[in-house]
Amino acid sequence: MAKSRSAKSKQHREFLMMKERFVGDNYVKYLDLAEKHFVATTGIERQKLLFMLFCYDYEFFTISRIAEDYNRNEKGLYERTIRPLKKSGYLEDYYASGRVNKVVEQMLGITNNSARICLSHKGRHAVQRFYRMLDGREDIQYHDIGSGGAPINQKGR
Repeated sequence: MAKSRSAKSKQHREFLMMKERFVGDNYVKYLDLAEKHFVATTGIERQKLLFMLFCYDYEFFTISRIAEDYNRNEKGLYERTIRPLKKSGYLEDYYASGRVNKVVEQMLGITNNSARICLSHKGRHAVQRFYRMLDGREDIQYHDIGSGGAPINQKGR
C-alpha cells in the first residue's frame, strides 16, 4: 500500500485543497459555470461566444481571413455566426468596402477592397466580462433551469 503524503487527520475528509504554490493559475476551473451564466444572461450562444473569444485580439479582420484562421467555411461562418452577431451589435464594420478613398487605401496598404469587421464596444465589453468571470473578479450566478434550484454563487478562484 502506498504511503500517503498527508497527515492521518486529513485523510478522512471529503476533500483537501492543494497549497496555492503547487496549483498556479487555475482560470478555467469554473469555465462551465461561467459559460452557462454568460449564455443565460446575454443570450449569446456558445458557438458565438467562442468566436468572439477568438476574435478578441484582432483589431479588425476580413471574413476570408478569419475563416482561414478559425478553420471554418466562409459562407457558413458568415451566415451562422458573423451576421447574427452584427445584428445583435457585438460585431460592426470597421470600414466597409468602397467607403475608403484611394489615398487612405494606399497609406494603409490595402490591396483588396473587402469589408473589415471588428468587435464592437459591446462585444469587447462582453468578452472582458467573461474573462473577469473566469479570473474570479466577477461573481457567477447561474440558476439551474432544469431543477429550478437556487442560484449558484461561485468566485473564479
